[in-house]
Amino acid sequence: MAELTKDEIARRCQDLVIKVAYSFYDSPYIILLRMLTHNNVMTEKKLSEMLGVGPHDVRKYLGMLHVHRLVRRHVNKEKVALTSFQQRQIASGAQLPGARDGNSRSRDVIYWYLDYREFADVVKYRIAMMRKAIDEKIKNEVGKRGYLCPNCLRTYETLEVSRLFEPSINGFACEVCSTELVEDDPALHDDGGQNVGQDRMQRFNVATAPIRDALKGIEGASLPALNIHSWIALNVKDAAATDAAAAAADAHKISVVLDAEDDTEAREKEAAAQRVQNALPTWIAKSTVTNEATTLGMKQDAADAKVAADEAHRLAAKKAEQTKENNALEEHYKAQLAEMDEDEEEEEDDDDAPTAEASAEATPNTTATTPAADVTVMVGGEPVPLGEVTEDHEAQMSTEEYEAYYAAMEANM
Repeated sequence: MAELTKDEIARRCQDLVIKVAYSFYDSPYIILLRMLTHNNVMTEKKLSEMLGVGPHDVRKYLGMLHVHRLVRRHVNKEKVALTSFQQRQIASGAQLPGARDGNSRSRDVIYWYLDYREFADVVKYRIAMMRKAIDEKIKNEVGKRGYLCPNCLRTYETLEVSRLFEPSINGFACEVCSTELVEDDPALHDDGGQNVGQDRMQRFNVATAPIRDALKGIEGASLPALNIHSWIALNVKDAAATDAAAAAADAHKISVVLDAEDDTEAREKEAAAQRVQNALPTWIAKSTVTNEATTLGMKQDAADAKVAADEAHRLAAKKAEQTKENNALEEHYKAQLAEMDEDEEEEEDDDDAPTAEASAEATPNTTATTPAADVTVMVGGEPVPLGEVTEDHEAQMSTEEYEAYYAAMEANM
């Protein structure tokens, strides 16, 4: 069998989940399993919002799948920002469950996700148990033999015929019609003479054929496993921390550039964590006998070498681009400094020869100002000297009078 890519393995795992859902479960379970195959990890709140039902309804159906060990559940402690109403409650002395400080509180967030390795193992086990139960039932039916009257078709258990022995025929006789009894096999005459046990096994094989084919499709492949703690660390941020980051971004717009770099670093860390998670175990990559690399180990080493080369090339390109930007920025600053030096030299030349006319023009004419005592303003329709206006006068002024009073004060300051 050709080596499967990660995308092909993921597609076959999703196909297995969907076939199991349609074979053994009702519509609500099918919908939830299909949503988990598309998103892999989802919160209970997000599922309830997308389906338009309450979280308790989602938990009821996913809880049953969790009991069957087809889905997995994780509860994570996260911080959420408090509303203004909750903050006022805490300030007034009220006790809010989960509140640690005045701005946030902790809550339990439930995550539901699929672990394809465990899913495949559980499906294999349950199919094997179902087959074993049918086999045991067939054996019990075949071994349960009695006696049958060919005339009146009355049946007798093995322990009942001891009292029906007839010496004249040297056998067992029917107590109704005295006909000699023959051995009975229920599997030969039930349902019109068909073998019920074999028919049941045949129907079971037909019903589970798509699931068994899907299991064969991923047999021997390295199924994707999810580390929920790593996924949460890389993809989930506390609501309180998100609000604080948004506020900081509004206060300092320059942080937008830094955020882009942080996103790049986060993607690099996520890719590195994914490579570590997908790395082959030591006992697969190397032989436990000769300690030499196996075929899968050599393929993994080649893939790691390619990734390392791509990373080195990307870092070199990034360094060259950064150097180019630094040189351009240095040239820009040099040009700015040269312009500033030229402007300072021109200003010094102008300051060396001041004129008497300019000095005279710069001197304010203090005699031209009108004394405040000669200016009057209107207060309630009556003129009042500007210098005698008090706060009581200001309270009596109309809007137009106060504007005129303010303009007069500005002119005489």
